Amino acid sequence: MKSINKNPFNGKLLVLALWLLFCVGLAFPGYSSDPLSPSDLNRLKTSGSAVISPDGKWIAYTVSFQRDLDDEAGRSYENLYLASTVTTEIRGFITGKTNVSSPLWSPDGKELALEIRRGDDIFIGIMPSAGGTPELLNEKRGLSWAFSYSPDGRRIAFAGYRDDTWNLWWIDRKTREEKRLTTNTRLDVYIRFPSWSPKGDRIVYEQAETRGQVFLLDGGRATPAAP
Repeated sequence: MKSINKNPFNGKLLVLALWLLFCVGLAFPGYSSDPLSPSDLNRLKTSGSAVISPDGKWIAYTVSFQRDLDDEAGRSYENLYLASTVTTEIRGFITGKTNVSSPLWSPDGKELALEIRRGDDIFIGIMPSAGGTPELLNEKRGLSWAFSYSPDGRRIAFAGYRDDTWNLWWIDRKTREEKRLTTNTRLDVYIRFPSWSPKGDRIVYEQAETRGQVFLLDGGRATPAAP
């Protein structure tokens, strides 16, 4: 299944973090004279998407960590946490061997939407911001990247990868009705980051192409091999 990386810098940041840890070990041998072991690396955790609640009192964010060494091979796990901006309280909302990402606050702050990964598919889920069990809104195979609530909180706009193409969709959080808003059929086009206008009558989104071109290097000068 073809997918577009939402954040191409995650891998680079992880490599940089590991390099800094290595340098700290060299610079301060008294702090830790033992090299990092595979189990040490496996315990490293990184924070992901973070969004602040409408009232400014909470931050929803994700934390990813590697699978245990004796787990089946697969992508790292990602959990959901809430941190208070008023106190030092941190709540573990969805934890354990699961994969959730990209939390969104509803306009009234009473609900969180998030992406739930099951195998190679990503679905949209919702849950009360006071806590509870996530509820799947859709179960169609593919990728559903939720990005914003409509101003009235009724619908969620998302980039959907279905039948090998990306398009812009919305889903009604009460009726679960889905509606495709664009008619892209090209395999080299992808759509991301749909955001509702304040009035709820328009959606702005990114549409880009993944294309390559062959160049010819001759005498130190590179030119396209074909127009």
